Amino acid sequence: MTAVCRARMEDLCAVVTDGTHDSPKLQDRGIPFIKGKHISGGFVDFGNCDFITPEDHAEACRRVKPQGGDILFSNIGSVGDTAVVKSDREFSIKNVALFRADPKKVSPQYLYYLVLSPEFRANVLNVRSGSAQPFISLASLRAFEVNYHTDIAQQHRIASILSAYDDLIENNLRRVK
Repeated sequence: MTAVCRARMEDLCAVVTDGTHDSPKLQDRGIPFIKGKHISGGFVDFGNCDFITPEDHAEACRRVKPQGGDILFSNIGSVGDTAVVKSDREFSIKNVALFRADPKKVSPQYLYYLVLSPEFRANVLNVRSGSAQPFISLASLRAFEVNYHTDIAQQHRIASILSAYDDLIENNLRRVK
């Protein structure tokens, strides 16, 4: 039996940050520029995203460069939409929170399911601010406490089971289309 502990997100993650707050000039092509509206159903929608120049991308990456396994979380506007980065494709984020798991403490895939959990989502809804455009601060995201299994092998088993269900749902949705 593994221990279940409670920890703040900043203690489970190597990085909790967000993307650029700048508004670079959008382009017809270039490097994908992902905002909260491009995150839905666990995926990043690269098909309908905006683009920026390689120079603006380099500037945005000075703050954070998304990489495979990172969890993206819409913290402005459509608060709570979540996706996991499933490739090493180059892109930048704007006003999107990014959680990068500390692999010594938590599996990235398990962390993704923690962020999707009803407990985490309820906490987000309880502390969001703003009426015209809801948002949740990075300080609040960093301070969120979650219950988690401390055994990495148990985390992998849990994430594997949940991932298998997600794959079944995704396949069935494709078949319905």
